[in-house]
Amino acid sequence: MMFDSVQQDVPLTTTKRSSEIKRSRWRASNDLSQVPLDIFVMVHLAWGIRDPPEITIRPRNLQVRANGIAAFYCAARGDPIPNIQWRKNGKRVSSMQSRYQVSGMESAAGLNANGAVLRIEPVRAQRDDATYECVAENGVGDAVTAVATLTVFEGPGLQPVELLSGSRYHRGLLLVVNSRYTVAGNLNGTELEWVGFLGF
Repeated sequence: MMFDSVQQDVPLTTTKRSSEIKRSRWRASNDLSQVPLDIFVMVHLAWGIRDPPEITIRPRNLQVRANGIAAFYCAARGDPIPNIQWRKNGKRVSSMQSRYQVSGMESAAGLNANGAVLRIEPVRAQRDDATYECVAENGVGDAVTAVATLTVFEGPGLQPVELLSGSRYHRGLLLVVNSRYTVAGNLNGTELEWVGFLGF
C-alpha cells in the first residue's frame, strides 16, 4: 500500500506553547482501490515563543548563631533556562569571597529550571546581618527576585578576665548570655560570683 499526499496541510488550531495541530489529507492506494484518509499530525514549530523567568523555590529568612552556617536556596524556571545570581544588600555576591560559596542545584530545580545555593561559613555577626536576594533572568521580560534576611545572634560564650584584689590579679571566667553576665572566680581560696547586666 502506498500513501500519496494530495492536499497541503491546513492549520486547525494553535496551542499555548508554540505547537500546531495540522490536518493532512492522504490517499491510500493499492492495485484495487484508493481510499482517502484524514490524518492529524502534531507538529512542533519553533516560533521563538519564550517564557520569562519564574521563581519556584524562594529563599527563607534565617536566624543563625555566630560562627555557624547559613544556606539560602533558590530555583527558577523559564525558556531559556534562567541564570541565577545572589546579591547582598543590593551588591552581587562573588564566589571568590572566602566565606561565601555559590553552587548549583540543577537536579532539584526541575525541567527547564536552574537552581543555586548560597552558603556562608562561618557566619559573622554584624558583617553578615543583611538582606540577600536571588535574581533570576533569561533575557525574556524582566528579571525576577526573591528576598530573604539573615539575622546573626551571639550565643553564650566564655572569656577569661582578671579579678583585682589589691595589687594581685586572679584569673576568672566571664560568662556572657545576651546582655546578662556572670563573673565567677576564686579569690584567696574563696569562691566568688557576681551577676550584672552589660550597659547598666
